[in-house]
Amino acid sequence: MHIDVIYESLYGNTAAIAKAIAEGIHEAAPNATVEVHEASEPPHVAANPDDLVVLGGPTHAWRMSTAATRRNAPRRPGGANADATTRRLGVREVISELTRTSRPCRAATFDTRLGVRWSGGASRQIARQLRRAGYEIVARPEGFVVTSTVGPVAPGELDRASQWGYQLARELVVSGNGAS
Repeated sequence: MHIDVIYESLYGNTAAIAKAIAEGIHEAAPNATVEVHEASEPPHVAANPDDLVVLGGPTHAWRMSTAATRRNAPRRPGGANADATTRRLGVREVISELTRTSRPCRAATFDTRLGVRWSGGASRQIARQLRRAGYEIVARPEGFVVTSTVGPVAPGELDRASQWGYQLARELVVSGNGAS
């Protein structure tokens, strides 16, 4: 089984969550090939229906980022730099690319968000778009909390992300649809 964890990150928070998810997946399924890709890198395309794509990004304006929200991301010390905010590819563009070049396979989605009720979340919208493209969503979309727009990741969230990745892989292995 091949698992791609693909993320968009402006401040490094979503990248840290993606790497923690990948570590959890690898721990649960050591024989699986697990690769982590930033959204602006060309992702590997799923060739097998048993492959898994884990896709996540930050929540911007209560939903998935757009080119405009990336461009308008606050430039704060330690935050996004000019290169990061002008990237052409984000989660939205990755979904478009995956649906053009890849056979639909299994997918799971995550986001980073503020820990307040009205902050919204991108993961459900990501899952909805992948489902429309024929992907099988194998887990409830998950949100991980950051302490502010620029972070850092809230205490305990990296461990929770690793555990989420572990559970995701274990469920695939136990169901007989993954590498043990």
